[in-house]
Amino acid sequence: MNDALELALDKLDRIVAGWIESPPDAQTLEREFGRAIEAVLAHAGRDEYDYVGARIRFTLDSRLGPPVPRPTLH
Repeated sequence: MNDALELALDKLDRIVAGWIESPPDAQTLEREFGRAIEAVLAHAGRDEYDYVGARIRFTLDSRLGPPVPRPTLH
């Protein structure tokens, strides 16, 4: 398991939750989201890209839509 990747994805989840609670302006949102994604990708290996995509989708879907199961790595 890639602990650094999991921490970066968890941080992204907390950031998204904060945006929902108190939405920033579009420019701030774009900048912060870009930085958060860069942090996630810095810890992702090529074999983890599908998982990263699933976790990001989970983060957004679980905050904005009906409940969805959380993906697992391997």
